Amino acid sequence: MTYSVWNAANGMYDYYEGAAVASPVPTHLHGNNGSLGLSPDQAAWRLPGDAQFTGRGKAAKGMVAVPAQFAIGDISTGTHKAIVLGGLLAAAYGIWRYAR
Repeated sequence: MTYSVWNAANGMYDYYEGAAVASPVPTHLHGNNGSLGLSPDQAAWRLPGDAQFTGRGKAAKGMVAVPAQFAIGDISTGTHKAIVLGGLLAAAYGIWRYAR
């Protein structure tokens, strides 16, 4: 399946080939209450991990997607949890060192 990811740096879409999505609705939206206010980045499909870059162009092809790690604080990825855990461990170590 072909995916297009907007690249604001060059004003073009980057094209990728990857596995087809099994669901017509992005998986991170299953169970969403349908409230308004989602940005395109929040509502788009995530680029599959096996996707390979194939080129770029001015028009989107296939499904428009966003990179899987499009934001550091995105709670749908494991990045957020790792950052919070690392911060908690650093704070606990600092408190332990100070209390000695």
